[in-house]
Order: sequence, then C-alpha cells, then structure tokens
Amino acid sequence: MRDGSPLALLNALADRNPAFAERWRHAPDDPIIDTVGSVPYGWIAQGTDPGLYRIGDQAADMGGITHQQSVEIGKKAKEFTLYHLGKNPFTLHTEWDSPFNDKRYHGFIKVSYNGKKRFLHELLVQKGHARIHTKGSQLPGGTSEGKQEDHLYDLQRTAKSAKAGAWSL
Repeated sequence: MRDGSPLALLNALADRNPAFAERWRHAPDDPIIDTVGSVPYGWIAQGTDPGLYRIGDQAADMGGITHQQSVEIGKKAKEFTLYHLGKNPFTLHTEWDSPFNDKRYHGFIKVSYNGKKRFLHELLVQKGHARIHTKGSQLPGGTSEGKQEDHLYDLQRTAKSAKAGAWSL
C-alpha cells in the first residue's frame, strides 16, 4: 500500500474482502450496519437500546463501566487510531483466516510511535482504549500467538495499574 491514509486502509481492506466491501458502501452511522463478518458491533441507532450487541460486553470487560462510557472510550480509540494513521505512513499486514467461522482477514497495522514501529492493537491496549477479545494469530515477523497473547495481557495489566483509558473510570 502506497498511501497510508485511513481511507486508503479501508479501501485496501474492501478490495480484499467482499463482505467488508458491501458494508463499506454504507456510512458508519447507518443503522443497517449491525455486524462485520457476522460479529455484532452495535452501532447505536436512534430509538434502539444502547446496550445492544457488543457495547454491553465491552463495558463489562473493561471493569464494569457504563455503556455510555464504553462508547466514549471507543470514540477516544477511534481518535487515537485516526491520528496515528494520518500522521505518518503505516504498514498493513493481512492474513486470511476464519477466527469466528466468518472468513475474513486478520489485519495488523504498524505505526510510528515515539520513533519506533509498533503494532496499533498493542498501543490501543496499552492506552486502555481496547480490550483483549479475539482469536489470536501469529504476528508478521513470527511472534507466536501464545507469546503475543501474554504480551497483550502484560500491556493490559500495566494499563490497569496506571489507570489508563477505560481503567481510569
């Protein structure tokens, strides 16, 4: 990928995944989008229960915060992500998999952070903006699934101790 913009990332993912491409045609705040790859995501549409889908699960996993606090953490994660994807070129690694029998790509994004190349998902966990909830995968470069899982839990423990992001609420 030559263009490191968030739009280029989404377009590259759409080029590789027909199911995502279909959904990408809709605006993110469109109530028609309720799942990605058969996994509910729970955008809150006017007139719906704000606890629908994953928002309640995310709130519970992040220390029992409220649904609204979970949404606010999600907005901070989005802001953090867009900032780092828009600031410098990034590298997108993809791997075809079916973690939830939904036939999709794993995506790993490396960004520049404090002069070093870091995986975006690690930074989100470290900042308390994301929970660990997925089927693991070997990382580009060969780090095993188990070693990466241990690393993510270490980052999460550090984020909790530092009361970073959701862990401050």
